[in-house]
Amino acid sequence: MLLFFLFKEGRIVNEEFFDNPFLNLKKGKGIELVEVLSKKSVNCLVLFSIPGSKGVIYALANKGIDLLITNQRSIDNVLKKFLSREVTCEPAVSVWERYV
Repeated sequence: MLLFFLFKEGRIVNEEFFDNPFLNLKKGKGIELVEVLSKKSVNCLVLFSIPGSKGVIYALANKGIDLLITNQRSIDNVLKKFLSREVTCEPAVSVWERYV
């Protein structure tokens, strides 16, 4: 299950849960998911760990989707930190270079 929020002027104007339709693919599931996220106008992806494939990182960068890696396990805590600007999304390639 995935969750995304649409922020506008510092407020959440939409949120949506959806299943990852590519979860059972052996290869390419991350890149396929990036396409779906892009079509939903996602511009920041919050994850618990860095994606394992540099191909996914380049796909995210190509679509203008930034990353926020967090150890917070509560959506409320992540949103609170994000809205208060304690944490922010960064370009995917920059995040990859810092973590790998």
